[in-house]
Amino acid sequence: MDIDVVIQRWNVECLGALLCARAVIPAMLRKSSGSLLFTSATAAFRGSATSPAFSIAKFGLRSLSQSIAKEFGKNGIHACHIRLDCGLNTPKNLKKGYPVEKLGDVTEIAKTYYHLHTQSKMAWTNELDIRPHTEKWTC
Repeated sequence: MDIDVVIQRWNVECLGALLCARAVIPAMLRKSSGSLLFTSATAAFRGSATSPAFSIAKFGLRSLSQSIAKEFGKNGIHACHIRLDCGLNTPKNLKKGYPVEKLGDVTEIAKTYYHLHTQSKMAWTNELDIRPHTEKWTC
């Protein structure tokens, strides 16, 4: 396990999310509302022999989301960890020839994110898995 790679992934995946959250939480506290939606991956739920740095960082992101939900939920701030367990139907992936029926639809995923943002405070989702119906569950 390359320590430099672990630090780099941690800085991007976890520390970056923390710094962004810290930048917006004060304004959310003043309004008693706001949403922090953390996009993640299956790596947040299990270790990896081939991509340990990514997995370590995603575990951290999941914990960050849960910690923010517990600390700031009472103040009207909604935090949700979202696992995208699929590739996406982006132009890059479509150009590579990935089968469309196995890719998550970015428009439909965006609708899900919007729904999370507009949920009632009395029924918040704090963790969610998104995958197309054709995805073989990996976790």
